[in-house]
Amino acid sequence: MVYTWKGGKYFVQDGFYNHTSPSVNIYLNPDEGAQFDKIVLNHSNVGPSGLQLGIPTLTRSRKSVKNFSHILYNQGHVIYQKSETRKKFTPHNSYSLFSSIKQFAEDYPYFIKMSQLGLGNIICLQTPFMTSQALYGNNELKEDIACGIVANVVYSF
Repeated sequence: MVYTWKGGKYFVQDGFYNHTSPSVNIYLNPDEGAQFDKIVLNHSNVGPSGLQLGIPTLTRSRKSVKNFSHILYNQGHVIYQKSETRKKFTPHNSYSLFSSIKQFAEDYPYFIKMSQLGLGNIICLQTPFMTSQALYGNNELKEDIACGIVANVVYSF
């Protein structure tokens, strides 16, 4: 029913719809997700606005995430998808922890003074003398040592 008045027209729907309303896709399908992941992993330092505007290529065309999915026009959704991609491809396990510690020890050789990885995982940031006082008794590792990082130790002499 349409009402006409001085300010315009007013429409009232008082019946039933005989057709289905089109569905709105609010998630990336697997192909779109793979394309988005590829762009984010190859250009991890680009923010959401840069992903939407497009990343310059050698042919001066821009590779935008908006080109393959309409839901990525929303910057909030790009931020969400980017965080999900990072979570998906960032390893969170003990291997990544120890490999990053190993890489840190190689990059800064004078920072970690002693490390022992085995049943008791210990990383010591002390001098060799302080390490021997804190961790060893009679040239053997103390039995009550737990896993951890020894950064500052108070001794009772």
